[in-house]
Amino acid sequence: MLSYNILVAIQLLHVLQKSEKRALSITELKQECLYHDSGSTTGRIVRILCKEGWVESNCKYKYRLIADLPQKSLLDLVMIIDNRVQMYGTMGYELWGMTAQRELLHAIEMNERLRRDFITRLENINLSELFAQENITEIKMETPMKK
Repeated sequence: MLSYNILVAIQLLHVLQKSEKRALSITELKQECLYHDSGSTTGRIVRILCKEGWVESNCKYKYRLIADLPQKSLLDLVMIIDNRVQMYGTMGYELWGMTAQRELLHAIEMNERLRRDFITRLENINLSELFAQENITEIKMETPMKK
C-alpha cells in the first residue's frame, strides 16, 4: 500500500536522523541507504522534503534533517510525497476479491471505508517511533480493522 517513493523517503529520513550532526550529499545518502539505482528518485524525494521544510540544504548540496519527527506522522509523509493515499498492493487482497463479487456501489463504499481506515492508521504511526523500531514489522496498529 505504501509506494516505492514512500519507502525511499522513510529510509532517507532514517539516515538523516541518524547523522543529525553532519549534512549528507545525495551520493552519501544513496551509499548509506545501499541504493544502487542510477535514477533520480533519491534526489527528487530529497528535493520534495527540502521544499516542504523537512530537510535543509547548504550551498554545497548537502542535506540535513530539520523536521521535528516526533510531531510528524506517516500520513504527513505520504501526503507530501504522493499527495494521496494509494489503495493497492498485496495487503487486503481477499477484501478486493470479495468486492469484485458485489455490485459496483458496494465496491465504492468498501474502497472508501478501507481508505479511511488506512488514513487513520497512518495518522497513528509517529515517524520517530517508526525509526526507533528494531524491526518495522513489529509496529502495532492501535486502530482495529473495521468490518
